[in-house]
Amino acid sequence: MASYRQLAKKNFSQPDEVEFTPFTFAAEGPKDSENLGKPGCGGCHPGGGMMELDRDGLRYDKRLIKSPALAESLDGDYYKSKWDKTGVVEVDCFICHLPGYDYKNRVKQLKFLNFKWATVAGSGIGQVMGFVKDGVVPRVEYNKRFFNEDGRVSLPMPRKPSYENCMLCHRSIDTAKRGTTWADPENPDVHHLAGLTCINCHPGGLDHQIAKGDENANHVRDDLDNTMRTCEDCHTQGYMGATVMKHLTIRTDHLEWIACQTCHIPNLHRARIESMVVVSGPAIKFTETLAAEIGARVDAKPAYERLEHRTREKDRGKIYPVNRAIPTYYTNLDADGIHYPLFISEVTKALDSIRHELKVNEKSKIIEIYSEKDMKLMLLSLSETLKGDKRFKQVKPFYHKGWSVHYLDENRNLKSKKDETWVGASHSYSISHNVAPVTQALGYGGCVDCHARNSQIFYGNVLTDVFGQDGRPVYASSGAILGYSPLTMKMQNLFGVSLTIMPLIVTMVLCLIFCLALHYTIVGAGSLKFLDDPDAIQEFSQAERTTHILRMATIMFLVFTGHLLYFSKSGLLGVFSSFYRQTHHFIGIAGVFVLVVAAAYFYMWIRGPRFGLYEQKWQTKFVDFLMTKRAEDIPARRRLISPGRHKGWFWLIVITGLITGSTGLTLVVKKMVPLGLVFFLSSLHAFSAIIFGTVMFIHAYYVMVSPWGWRLWRSSVGGRKKRGEAKE
Repeated sequence: MASYRQLAKKNFSQPDEVEFTPFTFAAEGPKDSENLGKPGCGGCHPGGGMMELDRDGLRYDKRLIKSPALAESLDGDYYKSKWDKTGVVEVDCFICHLPGYDYKNRVKQLKFLNFKWATVAGSGIGQVMGFVKDGVVPRVEYNKRFFNEDGRVSLPMPRKPSYENCMLCHRSIDTAKRGTTWADPENPDVHHLAGLTCINCHPGGLDHQIAKGDENANHVRDDLDNTMRTCEDCHTQGYMGATVMKHLTIRTDHLEWIACQTCHIPNLHRARIESMVVVSGPAIKFTETLAAEIGARVDAKPAYERLEHRTREKDRGKIYPVNRAIPTYYTNLDADGIHYPLFISEVTKALDSIRHELKVNEKSKIIEIYSEKDMKLMLLSLSETLKGDKRFKQVKPFYHKGWSVHYLDENRNLKSKKDETWVGASHSYSISHNVAPVTQALGYGGCVDCHARNSQIFYGNVLTDVFGQDGRPVYASSGAILGYSPLTMKMQNLFGVSLTIMPLIVTMVLCLIFCLALHYTIVGAGSLKFLDDPDAIQEFSQAERTTHILRMATIMFLVFTGHLLYFSKSGLLGVFSSFYRQTHHFIGIAGVFVLVVAAAYFYMWIRGPRFGLYEQKWQTKFVDFLMTKRAEDIPARRRLISPGRHKGWFWLIVITGLITGSTGLTLVVKKMVPLGLVFFLSSLHAFSAIIFGTVMFIHAYYVMVSPWGWRLWRSSVGGRKKRGEAKE
């Protein structure tokens, strides 16, 4: 999220340029009794760095003692500071390494300017009395039971920190930013339940360079990105007994586009910041439902984004679960073309001059600026307030809200446009913790977990504006946030419907197979009543017979693997290991080639695939057979093998085969195809493949068990037919 506080420059020229210094950073935080234990900025930093040394590398306290005038100078490290009285905040090893560390006491000491005494209070080795903030020099009564006879401290300090110590800082901030936290009873992480702790994935050595992931919303220590253990590190190698991933219910090509966290963190259950609003003075943290406090129990789910700027190339463009924290505040476009965030003091001053003209929302208890009238009024007030502000060479305030930016033109008319400034860039916090059990992961229930009409990943509501034109929150679908067009969403809906009804269609096909088997039981194997005749002539060539048997073999394989692919039952294809999808593609391409060759041969053999009057008579033969007439009751001429029968199968197989083949070939290169078209082609491919396979099965059944089936089988496989049949 874009920062609404700015650290003062080391050297500045006007007090107007200062809002936040290292000194205020260390002491920041609410000081009322109810929130005294909640950390500000300094509370979550263990000390050292900017809390101990200035930008020249010198200790604040020692330098200020030598040069007291620095506190009144235009030096951003010392401006209006009291380092000489508060001391500095040295690195506090106890925060991480001391079980039972009193974190709230440390935070309290910092807020009341007892900087150098914070470690004593937090560790419990002494009781601190008095506060620098009250003009008192604190004194300490040490707890002697924590000291040896030689005066050295003796405390239990394990080398590996416990997760409880990590949570002293990360519980509140991770809940606020992401809606997740370790050891959450409402939303436990399976890794925590398995006994893992933070350092198992985020190790650190003596240099204390703690391994980290690849945070999306900030760029602190980018040099340490991806130094922690990843999901793949453990779940492909079985590290520390981790389950080796199998993904039996999802298509493996999904892993090329979707991050592990997307499926395995389906819920959050904690209210988190949805927008940081600096509209009417101090920052307001809006949460889930815009009402619940941060960390409250809610039925929440993540939003999803394609993260294009990941450090590792293989992670770029993948869909990740995120918390989209919307920035809602003011900037000023200076003469250098940069938008600078306005100080809270500047916003408050402008608001105070027009407060009587604005209304307070009874629910949120703050002034909400969303109407054109109020936005224009506030921008005009800011323009007047910022006049004479010496930190700007140009005064031109902007109001950033809901990924749009509002401003006044030369005639002081309100204008709005898409926010293409740095404020309008993604401010989403990536989510990696609170991994759910595998039975709750998306995809465990099959494709419909994501492709159904009510799925979060396509149709979930995502906040896009805290205050819409009517003052109510504005939401968009997850699919729209991911960049899918309305047409793509319609095709996805079609694909979802096909997934829902496809089991019914498969059931109907199985019922058809059962009916044919029942028909065979009633009619019997009529083909066995006909004996072969050595006096036969050649009907089909070797090439024709070969392409015929290859067609049947490829179709049987493709129907089997295609069914498993479509319904994501890859576990049944374990024999093909990780290349079963490529095998389906290869056999499919070969099948299309065989179909084209066979069609060419067949076309030449028939001398034209159009039906004539004679061929149409063949249609009654199949009907007679289905009506269970005995072979001897069917006139001899109607039992003949006619080109009409071949033409019927020709057209059925060619039409369904071409549809199945063309859609399948396109899906092989689906990375180059728009997503909406992929959804449509996937549905069409599945439907045509089922029809294609069913036609081929009926054809095989017709050949094998009809009263004239032996003749058909003999000519199709052996390539020969009786001379008398040929004459007829």
